[in-house]
Amino acid sequence: MYDEKWWLDYKDWEKETRASHQELAGMIDNMEGYHPEARSEKVLLDFGCGRLHLASSLFDFDYYIGIDLNPEPFYKADIFQEKFIYDAIDGVFRKTEKYKKVLVKYDYTKFPWEEIADRAKNIEVIMTSLFSTEMYLENPNEIYKNAFLKGKVDKIIASGARYPDTKLNIPFQEEGSKIYQTDPCCPSFTSWTEKRINSHVPSKMFGENVIEVWRIMEK
Repeated sequence: MYDEKWWLDYKDWEKETRASHQELAGMIDNMEGYHPEARSEKVLLDFGCGRLHLASSLFDFDYYIGIDLNPEPFYKADIFQEKFIYDAIDGVFRKTEKYKKVLVKYDYTKFPWEEIADRAKNIEVIMTSLFSTEMYLENPNEIYKNAFLKGKVDKIIASGARYPDTKLNIPFQEEGSKIYQTDPCCPSFTSWTEKRINSHVPSKMFGENVIEVWRIMEK
């Protein structure tokens, strides 16, 4: 979907905004109700990891699965696979040493939640999606609901964006794709509790007025 120039610009954006994102990740870690010491090991499922797999540099994990249709890495992973999602899940939840960090070329909207539901009883499972589900799915809440109810995920961290000078409910086009904005207000949900952080993170790539909206969800 994106060409090489876009990805190089995106890599520059990551460097430009790194300090802001590290500060936001620290705020999330310190939120009331988040207890990283509660379980001895943690699996991070990163939906839409892209080439930067940004969540892997912001949040702690023992095992990581990055899932994307185009995950060719700028940064090294232990294993890079194409479509072998079941093998990746099996390797991670068996705590296989060489599966510490895995990238898989796969459509995350088809993620087999039933494969992790029974494996995660003694492992903390966190789903992250930084600037992916919130921006490319018309209704990302469906995937979050499946994560909690079918996958028994403990926590979800998802980030999107809001441009105050545009209409919230009308998507805009970028490189041939519809881009959706995230509501900065937090409604109530029956399947999880949620907090939202709104942060002004200007950049050369995405403009001066963009507001990042980070959703922190727990069941």
